[in-house]
Amino acid sequence: AIVGVVWLKEKVSVIEWAGILMVLAGVILVSIAGGGKTAVLPAGSYLLIFFVAFSLAAAAAFLLGRVGISIEFSLALSAGLVFGLANVAAKLMMMRFEAEIGSADLFQLAAVKSILTDYPIILVVATNIIGSIFYQTAFANGRASIVASICTIVGNTVPIIAAITIFGEQVKFLHGLGIIIVLVGAFVLAIGNRQTWRRCSP
Repeated sequence: AIVGVVWLKEKVSVIEWAGILMVLAGVILVSIAGGGKTAVLPAGSYLLIFFVAFSLAAAAAFLLGRVGISIEFSLALSAGLVFGLANVAAKLMMMRFEAEIGSADLFQLAAVKSILTDYPIILVVATNIIGSIFYQTAFANGRASIVASICTIVGNTVPIIAAITIFGEQVKFLHGLGIIIVLVGAFVLAIGNRQTWRRCSP
């Protein structure tokens, strides 16, 4: 956001700044809380539900433009959610690889074969491609300060939610507080973005 404002001379409203800072504060709170090294491989059904739920959320975000939300916000949100799923898929890929090989050493033929022949690699590639399409389209139709902020923060929030809900990491008070602040911040940012979009519309 700072780069967009300082170097690209973009205008970000006070409400949008408040939303960005609230979401960032929420992510920081969850990161500080940590989850310990308690992650376990999730059951297939839980993993499927998580990916379907967040895929539907990304699709819903894509359609926000029909209810008065700007393209830069809706597509950036979709991109962030999909990139977040890419991070979750990458974590799943590494956990399955370590469980199969019994080592975190990537510099061995068995490791390469394990990664390239397991299904998470397909999820990683597909989500990164789709996320990139959303991201570049959002950039082409919006402000870098808003697009980059939303995409980066949401993309980091999804793996945190996954760690707590499907990877079995310990839930702490700061986790819940941080996620609530993220949701409130996203709502504030959406309101600010909608007001800015209305002012700029002819």
